[in-house]
Amino acid sequence: MLVCDVGAVFAAFLCGTYLRVGALEFRYVVQPIVWLSYIAFIGSFYIFDLYSPFKYFRPVQTAVEIFYSVFVGSLILAAASYFDRSLLIARPIFVMAVCFLVLFVFCIRMLYDLLFRFRLFDKRTVIVGAGPLEYEVARLIRRTSYSGIRVLGLIGVASSSHEKKGSTLPILGTTSELLRVINLHNVQLVILAMELSETSSESDMIGTLFNQPVQVVSAIQLFEKLERSVPCRLVNEHYILTLIEEAKRKQYLKVKRMLDVLCSLVLLVVLLPVSLLTVLLLSFQDMKRIFFVQKRIGRNRHPFQLFKFRSMIQGGDGKKIISGLGKWLRKYRIDELPQIVNVLKGDMSLVGPRPETDNFIERSYRYIPSYHAIFALRPGITGWAQVNFKHTTSERGYEKKFCYDLYYLKNFSLTLDVSVLLKTIGIILRGKGR
Repeated sequence: MLVCDVGAVFAAFLCGTYLRVGALEFRYVVQPIVWLSYIAFIGSFYIFDLYSPFKYFRPVQTAVEIFYSVFVGSLILAAASYFDRSLLIARPIFVMAVCFLVLFVFCIRMLYDLLFRFRLFDKRTVIVGAGPLEYEVARLIRRTSYSGIRVLGLIGVASSSHEKKGSTLPILGTTSELLRVINLHNVQLVILAMELSETSSESDMIGTLFNQPVQVVSAIQLFEKLERSVPCRLVNEHYILTLIEEAKRKQYLKVKRMLDVLCSLVLLVVLLPVSLLTVLLLSFQDMKRIFFVQKRIGRNRHPFQLFKFRSMIQGGDGKKIISGLGKWLRKYRIDELPQIVNVLKGDMSLVGPRPETDNFIERSYRYIPSYHAIFALRPGITGWAQVNFKHTTSERGYEKKFCYDLYYLKNFSLTLDVSVLLKTIGIILRGKGR
């Protein structure tokens, strides 16, 4: 889709030029404004979730997302041309190019959707294991749109019964019959869904399949690929400790801190008008209660004072409720702007796990013994868990959120941080903050 979108931007400006001047003038499509368009429009497409590979591109919703993304990209280009006159282009060419771009990108998404609906690229797959994990993997594949995987059936360990209750998938055989099943059904992908107690069996499977013309992935790899999370119940304490030590040794941590400081200073200046307006509006409610300050736990379990704009007020019954202004501040994440000061102080990062209270952490430890892993990094104003999972107070929600935090701990990098920031911008523009 990315390659097609680059071609769509080029084709859109070419078509706009042809309709305006009556000829294919390639000199118009190599102007600086066109080169900047690739960045502006493709960045906007990413912000509005148009590059999600496991997503149904429903026509109406997709058309709206494309319209908004092209509109935002156009605003960026308009602002750039205002400050740099060398970026100017004939207005009729630009308007027609934008119209063509909306059409081309919409057609690309509909074609993508059509190809995957016919399941032309699905890999013939078997799941190897014995127990609940086997079915959890099957459910993951079923609930992931366009996973590219077609499960033919299950393979049980030799010691297990062939009767598998609660599954609609057929049992194709045991692990001793795996090679015969692969050849008989022309299997392309083998998923190893062994329980933690069966690690030796998994090693045996890898050795058996080493010279076979099939792709082999573990359940953990599959969850990372399809859900962008690390399922905490599939990993042991040794895995967690290794993850923590590797994260602490990453050279990117030093670069991350420098980028945090530089970006925070820029944001502090750029967003100053918004902050001052918020202070003014909050002062009408209560001049002495503009800011909310609360103790949170940060890196290496060090406590710090977190700053936010106050979004809750005292209700008539004595309970705190979200004010009308507070709902708006939360919706567009404006209430979190004072946390930029926390970043400059070194308490937080722009991107990282959510900073939590002592009470929340104690509850989390009851369900997740390895919860201490999140303290390996500075907490963030935004983060991988925040942009992928809603705020939760349930036991299952704690675990799910922690799975996303583990994924970030394992994979954090400049690329992933930029991805999180772009997703956060999308949430803010669409008013989906909580």
